[in-house]
Amino acid sequence: MSRGFYSATAAMMADVDRFETVANNLANINTHGFKRHQTLHHDFQEGFINRVRATRSQLAFDQQGQTQRDFTTEPNARIGELGTGTYVSSTWTHFEGGALQETQGPLDFALKDEGFFAVANPQGQESYTRNGHFKLNNEGMLVTSDGLAVMGQNGSIQLDTTAKISVDNDGRVYADGQEVEQLKLVRFENPQLLVNEGSNRYSALPGQEALSSTAQVSQGFLEQSNVDVASEMVQMISALRSYQISQKALQTEDEMSGRLINDVGRP
Repeated sequence: MSRGFYSATAAMMADVDRFETVANNLANINTHGFKRHQTLHHDFQEGFINRVRATRSQLAFDQQGQTQRDFTTEPNARIGELGTGTYVSSTWTHFEGGALQETQGPLDFALKDEGFFAVANPQGQESYTRNGHFKLNNEGMLVTSDGLAVMGQNGSIQLDTTAKISVDNDGRVYADGQEVEQLKLVRFENPQLLVNEGSNRYSALPGQEALSSTAQVSQGFLEQSNVDVASEMVQMISALRSYQISQKALQTEDEMSGRLINDVGRP
């Protein structure tokens, strides 16, 4: 099969991944603390183009002065490289902070500077999020909007549902003016190594150290997503146009192959 089929098909598959990533960014414009994603593309291994081994002949004279034809064979020679397509190697997450939206909710928190809230995921392990839209469950435990326990320095945070809750800039939690616990805020040297769990949460790889964060906590605020709608729309149109170009290349390759088989190859 022609290399053109593989190259065009690989490009179309990569464009589909890019389109879906942009669509996911746009779908989470109103998700608090969401960080936009971007696909990273990489070429398949390039192959060398070799000149076909050729045999040349030339006239020469032997010792008796008679003419004879001398044959020489030229070795293969590299004359260039050929790309064989592209693929999506990974997804890059942009962790730049989003704008803060004031809600005046006593259990709404936003982080200024780099860092994450620590929460307990459904498997009981520690996960990390920038979404500070919290609430109290029926037992008075501070939880995320989907019911996961928010972690403090000493474990989960238990509060009196009738008390007035306040949080200072360092994340210390007060109930009726009495300090109860302090939010566990962490950061990572390289947040790009975090694994995206979905639901706007991340987990650390084994051996990746969670460091204490000095991010400031703003009570009554929520961080908006850092998705730029105009930029994402441009990326979506670009992915669509690129897909259409690759599709046209695939159709052209198919037509050329058809003519080669039906016309040129006809006896």
